[in-house]
Amino acid sequence: APAQAGEAMARMRRFGMESMVFVPFVIGGRISAFLGFASSQKWCKWSDDVISLLRIVSEIFSAAIEKNKAAIDLEKERQLVNALMDSMPDHIYFKDRNSRFIRINKSHAKFFKLGDPSEAIGRTDADLFSCEHADKAFADEQEVIKTGKPVVDLEEKETWADGSVRWASTTKMPLRDEKGNII
Repeated sequence: APAQAGEAMARMRRFGMESMVFVPFVIGGRISAFLGFASSQKWCKWSDDVISLLRIVSEIFSAAIEKNKAAIDLEKERQLVNALMDSMPDHIYFKDRNSRFIRINKSHAKFFKLGDPSEAIGRTDADLFSCEHADKAFADEQEVIKTGKPVVDLEEKETWADGSVRWASTTKMPLRDEKGNII
């Protein structure tokens, strides 16, 4: 960092600037840029107020840059999850603690004969299957929520609202938040 500041000072002197004050932008724990004032006076004593102002502005900009980087990283992560969800041929869904769909993938939407996965949001199995199947699925999901134990490769009889029957192998996993609570 001192070498960078020295290079900046040398460039500024070529433009006739003699007195300079620099404050670093610290992003991700590293100096990534400098904010500074320069004067063409031969010598200038920079006041503590000016230096404090530069530090505050530097901190604000650094925080904004870090927040923007975090937002960009989060968007990239969201795009990866979306690509994974939408390219999987398996039926993937997420439900809330009341067994309402909060997200399904395209394959599952097609299976449900929905035009878009968002059409499933807020629905339950009772909206799509017979009461017999919906009640069993709800009980299984509530048991997963209560115990935290997944159901793996459950052979499940799906009875649809129109009376048709299909068999499926189902896995139901609890999802946890950052504190370990099942969500």
